[in-house]
Amino acid sequence: MTALLELGVPARLMAGFGDPSAPTPLSVLVRRFDRPPTARLGEGVLVVAGQGDAALRTATQMAHRAGLNTHEIVLAGHVDPVPGHGRRLQSVAGAGRFRARTDPSRPTVVALGVSEDRETWADTAAMLQALEPDQAWAAVDATRKPVEVRRWLRAVGADRPFDALAACGAFEAQAPGTVLSLDVPVGWVDGLPATPVVWAAVLSERLADDARWD
Repeated sequence: MTALLELGVPARLMAGFGDPSAPTPLSVLVRRFDRPPTARLGEGVLVVAGQGDAALRTATQMAHRAGLNTHEIVLAGHVDPVPGHGRRLQSVAGAGRFRARTDPSRPTVVALGVSEDRETWADTAAMLQALEPDQAWAAVDATRKPVEVRRWLRAVGADRPFDALAACGAFEAQAPGTVLSLDVPVGWVDGLPATPVVWAAVLSERLADDARWD
């Protein structure tokens, strides 16, 4: 159990296990994790916001898994142009006009790029609000310190808070469990829905060789 706490797994999920030095079966632990939210891609607008290529990469993974045409993903904000994706939404007004034209009966996926420059985050937050997403996801870097990620979530989600997190780089993170303490549910981990089996695989990468499922 001590090893799991060192991996960032919140203490609240470890309550009741007894001896902190005893090994905890992963099958028991991961069943305690909050039920992961799912990406709703049947209809309405889903926005994935993230820095670098995280937004488009995560949006593409979600769309592909849902059987949608990934070239129909709309690009917005600070994201590089990509052939086949059409023009980008680059202003709050443009995002609002686009939202007004969307068909609520059809799925619309938007990849909202966020700059590293904090001075732009307020404008990005306004753009997220203008898109009026039915579901807003934040693609966050699981290798970063929790305080940095919380600051980012508060700033970019200031006008329209996020519904769910997509943890990127969890398999490379030294403490991947820290994303579970960010007060926004984790629904996606490195391109896959955040199921108990996926979490067990992530944690076992950092545990000793005697880590066991049950």
